[in-house]
Amino acid sequence: MSAMPQPQKQARQGPTKLTDVKTLREQARRHVEEGAVTENYGANKEKVIELLNEALAIDPAKDPSNQLVTLVQQRRARALLDQIDTRIPK
Repeated sequence: MSAMPQPQKQARQGPTKLTDVKTLREQARRHVEEGAVTENYGANKEKVIELLNEALAIDPAKDPSNQLVTLVQQRRARALLDQIDTRIPK
């Protein structure tokens, strides 16, 4: 009877940064306050508008198997266009 080979443990990919709960909460609060789009966000507003309009130009009836998905995504595209100035301020 031979012994089953044991799986090898993988080495860690660098040190784990441990921090206290107070610091973690402060960092999380700061990230939430910054929001999803920070000043470093580099989206090209005109290109985003162009792509959203292209999505809205698709005829959902041309591909019945994806009609529902297309309609849902077009609804999201309309919502994004309505909020474009707050989502991409530049």
